[in-house]
Amino acid sequence: MDRNLNLENSLRASLAEFATEITAGETAYRLVAKVPEKEITITWPYPLMEVFFDFSGPGEKSFSESVEFYDGETSEEQTQYIGYVVKRFLKLPIRIHTKKGWPSITELQVEEKGDWQCVFE
Repeated sequence: MDRNLNLENSLRASLAEFATEITAGETAYRLVAKVPEKEITITWPYPLMEVFFDFSGPGEKSFSESVEFYDGETSEEQTQYIGYVVKRFLKLPIRIHTKKGWPSITELQVEEKGDWQCVFE
């Protein structure tokens, strides 16, 4: 795997306020960011097209999801989005919520300004 040092440095700078570790394996990157009681692990193969998020929160709260990027999105746009999701998860109150209906949808939500919304929005 060819490492993308610009991507790594951009993510490190964006997430400097958290305990953040980025490692590059043979086929994928792994980023871990944490604060007391919350941790997020993000894994993505290179080149960055699909990102796998594993969230761990207080108590037994855990949630996993993947996000796919579109062709044409720049590395800068992708790292900004990853940083946005990480910051929302680590800084805001969280809950796992199931929206009723057909089909029912379970999502990780954050509370911002009194409203609950999906961490990815």
